[in-house]
Amino acid sequence: MSRSVSSVLTRQVITPAKAQRLLLLTREVGCRPDPVDMDHARRLARDMVCGDWHDANPVAVGLCPHGAVVKGVHRLHAVVISDIPRAFLIARDIPHRLLTLPGAKARTAADALGAVGVETHRKEIAAAIRLLSLYDTARTALPWPDWHRRGFTNAEIARLLQTRYPNLPQAVPTVTAVRSGLSSLAPATIAAVPGHPHSAQFRSRIPPGPGHPVRAGAD
Repeated sequence: MSRSVSSVLTRQVITPAKAQRLLLLTREVGCRPDPVDMDHARRLARDMVCGDWHDANPVAVGLCPHGAVVKGVHRLHAVVISDIPRAFLIARDIPHRLLTLPGAKARTAADALGAVGVETHRKEIAAAIRLLSLYDTARTALPWPDWHRRGFTNAEIARLLQTRYPNLPQAVPTVTAVRSGLSSLAPATIAAVPGHPHSAQFRSRIPPGPGHPVRAGAD
């Protein structure tokens, strides 16, 4: 059973040097044995550099009684990588066995899309954004089986929707119709998205016939 704790939260600007000291202390005292996902840290750093990071993050960085980081280690690695100071809520004297912090609710890409006004099918739209971005930017450089290794932060998903695929929510019904015939989200998404440069190419591969459900969805 998880348990929570009441802790006084303070907001503090963490410089790259301060983040390095906290991370070094964390490694020395061993209060956070979990492995660090440096790919995730680099994605957060990319958000910070690109202006997609917001300091008003309600999830606190948690420090144990030794001053080591038990929550938020990836954010501190991102500060070091980006070399940009960031303000965080800090919760001190967090017990080592604590599993949840006040406000520590997992955020998803669907949550990020909801924050920018997407009302329905957010999970499906987030998946389609990942696919479209990889198809548009990495289809010749990254083999298809490796696409799942390329992660996207929530902020990236929201930014890609707003800047590159703003019409994607309108294509959800068509994607659903096309997918029902092709049994694959990948060609269905690319075929259905309005204005995508390769949509006509994918639609041309759909079986012909005026009564075909896939053709009806694509048209």
